[in-house]
Amino acid sequence: MSKYRWVISLSIVLLLFTIFFIWVVPFKDFISVFSNAPKSASVTTATAQSKNNAEGESFLSNLRKGLKDKDADERIQSLRWLSGFINDKESIPEIRLIFERDDEKVRKTAAVALAYLDDKESFAKIAPELRKMLGEEDDDLRRAAITALARIDIKDSIPKIRHCLYDKSERVRCAAVEALANLNDRESLPVITGLLDNEAKPVKKAAVESYIKLHGQDNIAEIKKLLDYKDKVVPQWTIYRIDQWDIKVSATDIMRFLDADDILTRWSAASLMGKLSGREFIPKLKEMLLKDKDSTVRGWATVALIELGEKQDLTPKEGQYIARTRG
Repeated sequence: MSKYRWVISLSIVLLLFTIFFIWVVPFKDFISVFSNAPKSASVTTATAQSKNNAEGESFLSNLRKGLKDKDADERIQSLRWLSGFINDKESIPEIRLIFERDDEKVRKTAAVALAYLDDKESFAKIAPELRKMLGEEDDDLRRAAITALARIDIKDSIPKIRHCLYDKSERVRCAAVEALANLNDRESLPVITGLLDNEAKPVKKAAVESYIKLHGQDNIAEIKKLLDYKDKVVPQWTIYRIDQWDIKVSATDIMRFLDADDILTRWSAASLMGKLSGREFIPKLKEMLLKDKDSTVRGWATVALIELGEKQDLTPKEGQYIARTRG
């Protein structure tokens, strides 16, 4: 049973990953930790990238050399790769030197890099620089500083991060919502709850996740309140997270969402029926399996039926979906 869920999960992750990076996230965020990559990629970065697959050690070596490149943009690019993608702890001593001696632009990147690399010895030194970055004009710098401050668990920064909930940038507001949850700032819950009503879709999704984290995944009564919101984004993302995080609501709580208009809610609801032993909804799952227009929803209905012990009762047509689920 678990292998079917694994195959479907992998397919969905790949689909969402593709959609996310094509339509949601600007390409610059794919190739950098928090800011635009230099438009004029020089020899160091180009050489490193070209050797990524063929010679991993050479790739890493070139990135480390890039920390000493004369070009500031190259040093910044190497900092992003070594911290945001590779998590190269061995580069920490050199990055500390960059933070202490380099120009301001590179020092900001180094401060974020040391936070991403979890260099606890540097936390006290980089925290003031990160807090100062919250006032930067550049949205990406503010967002990076928020995330970095949460990663190093600097509670003194909470008031400044709360202020970022009102930032002009949608992505900065998202980062602030996520950071406050990671810092377990329960005092921010009223403001985060307010974001569920009057905010852009990405911020609402971040608010749903932070609401659940701050209330606790065992606080089912509070989580169920999200299912009753009129704005469909809130219950949609709540059901998705209930499914992904294995939150133990009842199948009856989810039943009404098997007929939701949007695909994400239907497939999450169908998936949950198997997890939550919703045997009373087997007829509905079989109806979804045969009639739903979306193949992913049909696949999850199949998985749920298998998990509910209904494999022997499936029709030949339903069996075809099982074969597809198996890959």
